Amino acid sequence: MRFTKMQAYGNDFVVFGTPASTVLPKVELIKEICDRHYGIGADCAVFIQKSKKYDYFMHVYNPDGFEAEICGNALRCSVGYVLNNGYFTKKQFTVETLSGPRSIVTDCNIIITEIGKARIIEKGNLHLSGITLPYVFVDLGNPHCVVFINSITDDEFCCFGKLIENHPNFPNGTNVEFVSFLNNDTAIM
Repeated sequence: MRFTKMQAYGNDFVVFGTPASTVLPKVELIKEICDRHYGIGADCAVFIQKSKKYDYFMHVYNPDGFEAEICGNALRCSVGYVLNNGYFTKKQFTVETLSGPRSIVTDCNIIITEIGKARIIEKGNLHLSGITLPYVFVDLGNPHCVVFINSITDDEFCCFGKLIENHPNFPNGTNVEFVSFLNNDTAIM
């Protein structure tokens, strides 16, 4: 199997397939690829497949084998992959994803992607292990739970991140971001 290992902003991906591929990879293969101890190791596997309507279809698979709707970093890597492998020479693309088509423009080594407009789904409070955390549930083509905090330790980050990701409020799982405000103009995520 031919693949390319890529990263964008620290998210690492194994990218494979072609814009002519018609058969999707099996869940077991995705799990093996993403395994950091016995496989190649990656945050996600990105599979390039033929699209009936657009330049290609980008599938993003989490390490557990389940497909995500979209990932902005994976989208940029997929464009780099198809360009580096000579599948396209043009500078504008439309890529199909589970969350719909996305427009891409390239200029030299810069890849600009449209990931869609953020849409607030709900605001509320999460109750975890005796702690209440305010959150905003945002749709960016895939779900994001943004939690507002004053500070967080590495241990809390790992513990609360997993609890929130699999919280009953989010039956299909969610991405989790923790945000703290330094002042009125600056936030850390």
